[in-house]
Amino acid sequence: MKANPSSAAVYAELGVAKSWQRQNGEAEANFDKAVQLGSRDVQPYILYGQSILRRVDASVRNNAGAPSADVLKARELFRKAIELNPSSVPALSGLGATYTMAADGDPRPGIEALERSIALAPAEADAIFNLILLDARAGRRTEAEKGLAALTRLTDPETVRQARENLYIADLNHASELLRAGKHAEATEIMKRVSAETTNEQLKVQIEEQLTSIGHVDAVNRQVSEFQLAVNKASDGKFKEALAMIDALLPTITEPELLSAAKDFRAKVTESIARTAPKKK
Repeated sequence: MKANPSSAAVYAELGVAKSWQRQNGEAEANFDKAVQLGSRDVQPYILYGQSILRRVDASVRNNAGAPSADVLKARELFRKAIELNPSSVPALSGLGATYTMAADGDPRPGIEALERSIALAPAEADAIFNLILLDARAGRRTEAEKGLAALTRLTDPETVRQARENLYIADLNHASELLRAGKHAEATEIMKRVSAETTNEQLKVQIEEQLTSIGHVDAVNRQVSEFQLAVNKASDGKFKEALAMIDALLPTITEPELLSAAKDFRAKVTESIARTAPKKK
């Protein structure tokens, strides 16, 4: 070390040694020096990136979130490793993994990296797992299903279960699109199926709350439509039909403003019926 303190290779070798000894802080410090000195060896970039991802993963598991600066640092390290060796499976899978740790942003670069990694090493279960997550996040359910089938042949049932949960993300994304398009019946059918199948209790609660909200909105919309039909009848002078319709509707209304409007309308219809009724001679 004293003989050649500026050598990137020396720092890289020290980082590898510290990494094997599980002295991660010292390992990262040496890898960082090797990187800053422009090491042409792919290993320090990969090991440095993997060490950062382990820290990020620990942070996520402790409910502290994924520090974005660390994720971006690891991403750049893996990209540099790929520049040095475009066929490096650990670099490609590491780059893809960084995209699973970012809840927002475009997942496509991560998908591309993982697909390249799996093409080179088809039995890498971790890469397949991460690809399923990103495919689901991108709404690519068919691709995610293919990944799940491959994963089933390679790993344990618990890992497969966790990966299957990611498929439900794609389903719920599709349900959200249907809701925005006004296709509530199709959306709620998907959401009910996911709620019945998921083993994530928190997700189940969230879905049930959303289904309740959607049901309430749909009910109010139906009541508004029926109210409008009654108004149309009254506009046509068919006051008795309008009264019958509003009397049937009133017991079902729970929205205060709509209920008040319906009561006011009923009073006016009643007045109209009395005013237009034949007078006795």
